[in-house]
Amino acid sequence: MEATHSMNAVYDGYSMSSLSDGMSELKVDQSKHKKRPVHILHQQPASQTTAQFHQPASSQPFLPPQVPFSQQPQSPNFVQGSPQIGTPQMGTPPLGVSQFGTPQGQIQSPGQLHQTFSPPSNLDPTSVPDIRYETDVMFDSKSFLTFANVCPPLVGTQYTVVDQGNASPRFMRMSMYNVPATEKLRKETGLSLGLVLNPFAPMQEQEKPIPEVDYREMGGPPRCRRCRAYVNSTMQHTHDYRMICNICGFSSPIPSEYCSPLDPSGVRIDRNQRPELHLGMIDFLVPEAYNIDESIPPNPLHHVFLVDISNSSVRRELHKAFANAISMSVLKGYPKGSKISIIAYDRKIHFFNLSLDSNQVSIATVSDLEDPFLPFFDGIFVDVKAGRIHIDRALQSLEMMGEYSEPEPAYGAALRYALLALEHVGGGKVTALLSALPSWGPGSLKGISPSQRLTSELETEALTAKNQYYQKLSKDYISASVGLDLFVVSSGSVDLSDCSLVATSTGGSVRSFFNYEVARDQKSLCISLLDSIQAVKGYQSQLKIRCSAGLQVTKYLGSFKTSNSDADPLIPIVTSNTSVGCLFKHDGKLSTKNDAHFQAALLYTSADGVRKVRVINSIISVTERIADVFAFADQDATLALELKEHLGRIPEVSLVGLRNRLTFDLVDINTDYKLKVVGKSSADQQLILPVGLRTLPMFTLAATKTRAIRSAPSNNTDLRVQSILDLKSFTLEKLAVYLYPILINVLEIDEDACQYTSTGHFQLPPGTRLSRQNLMHGGAYILFNGLKVFFWIHSDVNVLLLQDVFGQNVSSLDSIDPNLNELPELDTGISLQLRNLVSFFAKSYLNSSFVPIQICRFRRDGAEVEFMENLYEDSTPDKLQSYHDFLNHIHSLIKNKVAVSSEKKKSNERSDDGNEPFTMNN
Repeated sequence: MEATHSMNAVYDGYSMSSLSDGMSELKVDQSKHKKRPVHILHQQPASQTTAQFHQPASSQPFLPPQVPFSQQPQSPNFVQGSPQIGTPQMGTPPLGVSQFGTPQGQIQSPGQLHQTFSPPSNLDPTSVPDIRYETDVMFDSKSFLTFANVCPPLVGTQYTVVDQGNASPRFMRMSMYNVPATEKLRKETGLSLGLVLNPFAPMQEQEKPIPEVDYREMGGPPRCRRCRAYVNSTMQHTHDYRMICNICGFSSPIPSEYCSPLDPSGVRIDRNQRPELHLGMIDFLVPEAYNIDESIPPNPLHHVFLVDISNSSVRRELHKAFANAISMSVLKGYPKGSKISIIAYDRKIHFFNLSLDSNQVSIATVSDLEDPFLPFFDGIFVDVKAGRIHIDRALQSLEMMGEYSEPEPAYGAALRYALLALEHVGGGKVTALLSALPSWGPGSLKGISPSQRLTSELETEALTAKNQYYQKLSKDYISASVGLDLFVVSSGSVDLSDCSLVATSTGGSVRSFFNYEVARDQKSLCISLLDSIQAVKGYQSQLKIRCSAGLQVTKYLGSFKTSNSDADPLIPIVTSNTSVGCLFKHDGKLSTKNDAHFQAALLYTSADGVRKVRVINSIISVTERIADVFAFADQDATLALELKEHLGRIPEVSLVGLRNRLTFDLVDINTDYKLKVVGKSSADQQLILPVGLRTLPMFTLAATKTRAIRSAPSNNTDLRVQSILDLKSFTLEKLAVYLYPILINVLEIDEDACQYTSTGHFQLPPGTRLSRQNLMHGGAYILFNGLKVFFWIHSDVNVLLLQDVFGQNVSSLDSIDPNLNELPELDTGISLQLRNLVSFFAKSYLNSSFVPIQICRFRRDGAEVEFMENLYEDSTPDKLQSYHDFLNHIHSLIKNKVAVSSEKKKSNERSDDGNEPFTMNN
């Protein structure tokens, strides 16, 4: 494939010719933000470019002309609910937390909640970039106190957490921070009650690490005798050495080794010496009784690398990239005692004998794919530290194996052999590479011809994992505590829905590289493999979430399989990217005198072979007022739970039905808010949204425009499958930028931006709204969508900017290497700023040292179409609405529902008066 694509190349329903025509709508204006004085010459004078740029558009533009939101006719009069400055009044704060000085802010009454919000003059209440920037600035100078400040900042905000007995929202984020007292009240809001759990989320450098407490000698941490909840900061202790469970209310005796006197206020005198009594999150080291098999001690993590060496892999040098990643991981180090195995496969399975008893590395080849067996036992695995020389020799042999490779990969059989190796050591992790459709041996797949994928029936079928072999294999992987991370690099379809089933059932991840170019993408593949290896935090995991009496778990959502939706999931591997959703419902009434308590307990074996329980606690107030529920709703968790739940219904629900369901859910929520909170105090023409959900329409619209859900048929169904897997598995931070990417105008970056402040926070430049209108003629933009960084450059950009960013040898747009995957290190201010910016994206959102850059030169590169797909505020060729039109659309639907509800209410009132209900005849 050529580095530069044809100007008429079709990309998933879009074409370069239509893109070029539509780009005539780019806006020429000056930003409100301060320009960089040192780079003032990077901007083209508007007077020299306007006439040339605004040529008549083609008769078939890429996108219909847009009008600035503030100038568009018939725009809904947007009113936002008042922001809640205070904190929901907790009924039973954690003992001792009063020392932190909890604010006594009062919850505003329903009459106050719909007052017109008066944001700063430069803050648009519908603008995601403005809200993000203002929130970042706000938390640069203050910390987030987990009890005093219950409602967390937006996902993606840089903030430092102070644990006051309530876990950091990075680890457990609730969908609402005022729990309705009854299920009836919850249903009246249209909101889900749930949480999103990321048990190993990366922390800020300024934050204290999660403490470990060793209670192995006393038989494990103290627990409730009834519900088995773990001791935590909100359990009450009595003078007769008993503890009252905050989850179920049962009084349990305290082990003698754990007894402590109480002070006059009823607080244990050792509270400050025991982390579990004053912090919201803790790691307990647990004894043998917590092992999967009490007679077998847990092992450090064993890792199998499964390398595709078929023809398609060798042509792209994928086996060399894999070998390089393994070598880098060895240099960076593994947890003590970790062992690895290397297995290559094409039509046969090739085992590397890494035995330390031999000075040479030998290879045993197995051709029996139907009845798998291990050709040897001693030498399958080798200790990473002790066997470093043997690993290097094996990797050298791996790179040379391509000379004799065969055309088809026996992927299904290779997975079975990897499982066989790990079953004998208590489980572990497999990292597999796949380069083509696995059409050989057990689990062989046929795929679907690209010409057939235009029908919705065939596309729905392709989105469904239907192969019995992989369904059985995924169950076996779960039983053996083995997880899979899969990397797919293929120019054609590999039937990703079936190939990925084992990974998505075992806590693993799936990463696909489409249109792979060796020069451009090899480093990205290598670093992604390295990140996958280092992200593993543990294996042999089981999750249990407990909640207050009156609530019950109804469903777990995530990359795992359970026998029932509410069964406690077994997760073979857990990583820093593990994201789990959990939904609750009421089975009784909650008392507003007490808080609602939630505790997640993850039992796992750490990568260094230590059995632990990570306990995460959250305390939420209870309310009987619907206004309070809306006032403290969390948009990020609400959206994530909604997407996880709805996407899990494919293929029972069609893509059209899924898009409609997302829109109807949004309308229902805001109709309930209009009817039950706002009432008649606002004009009919006002679109009123709860302050915590004010940008939910934008994120909902963006979700319908992703490859996962959008209506445009795909030339490669694997693109849609990968997007579905991403939406279901992303952490909240990645999901936020995936649905609303960060767009930065390079010409507007201030001199003091893109560097770290004294508080350790990165000064992110103000963002730009995702619309083609906002792309300036002669401009340059950085866009980050959670997967890669796009660098869009207009053809009339100032050459001085190009030279400052790409080097003095670059004299025009055509001089830029389209295969560039990172910015060169140059001694210029803007070069340093942009490299800092890209590094910040990699570290903060990907927990990585690298994120690839995709060069998008105006009207030159096919990647420009992918860049334009991320401008979610614009309408699309497949007739999905712009943000403005979507707001008008939902406003119209809300008004219709309100009118129907009002008419129904009047009819019921007349009926109650003894009169016949009035019916309107058409």
